[in-house]
Amino acid sequence: MDLATYLGNMKDTLKVFLDSNPIVQCVFIGVRKDDPYGNIMKEFQPTDGDWPKTMRVHPLLDWEYADIWDFILPLGIPYCSLYTSLGGTTNTKPNPALQKPDGTFEPAYRLTDASKERCGRF
Repeated sequence: MDLATYLGNMKDTLKVFLDSNPIVQCVFIGVRKDDPYGNIMKEFQPTDGDWPKTMRVHPLLDWEYADIWDFILPLGIPYCSLYTSLGGTTNTKPNPALQKPDGTFEPAYRLTDASKERCGRF
C-alpha cells in the first residue's frame, strides 16, 4: 500500500483522495464497536448522507481495547505518543487512569481496565 497524507477535514480530503484515485473502491476505517457510533456500524457499509460515495470497511469492529495493543506493539507499528485518551481538542484531557504519582502519564497500552479507556473525555 502507498501512504498518502492529506490536510483538511475528513469529508473534503476523502473526496480529494477518491477523485485522484478513481480505482479505489473502498476505505478502511479503524472503528471499534466500543467507539462512539461503533455499535451501529457493520463490517461493510457504504458511506451515507453527503459523504463521497465509497464502501467503508471496518476490520477492527469486533476488536477489544487490548486487541489493538496486542497487534500494534509486537509489530512496532508507530502510534501517536500523545495517545492517552484521544477525543476532541475541547473535550479531552490526559486519561487520569494512566497518571503516575509524579504527575506524568503511562502510555495507553499500560491501561489494564479497558472500561477506563475514555476517562479523559468530558
